[in-house]
Amino acid sequence: MIALLDTNILIASDADGEAPASLSDFTDLRVSSLSWVELANGLHTTADLATFKRRSARLSALRETFGEGIPFDDRCAAAYERVLEHLSTQGISPRAHVVDRMLAATALAHELTLVSRDADVFSGLTDLVSVAAR
Repeated sequence: MIALLDTNILIASDADGEAPASLSDFTDLRVSSLSWVELANGLHTTADLATFKRRSARLSALRETFGEGIPFDDRCAAAYERVLEHLSTQGISPRAHVVDRMLAATALAHELTLVSRDADVFSGLTDLVSVAAR
């Protein structure tokens, strides 16, 4: 089984006080280009130089480990529309958790299991997208 890792799984890989996610039941691990964007954004949300350096080192190490991210392309955009439609039919606002829903759409478009520390964010999507909590 192939997993698409949510950004929070990547952050937890070296966060103080958090155990890395158990991913041994997956045969391959992938990252979305959206996660690279979220991690790069995290670099610039701190004014603390030590935090910036730690985050920058984590981003570099993760990029070296996982390589190029799966791009959010037209195929993912079509899946995103399906995700939003699915949520709307349940009365769930499409405005919240935009990047998380884009990650779900990427998983849907590529038939991957989305692995997240916060599976509750995807609760309205579990019958559309395979989500594994770790």
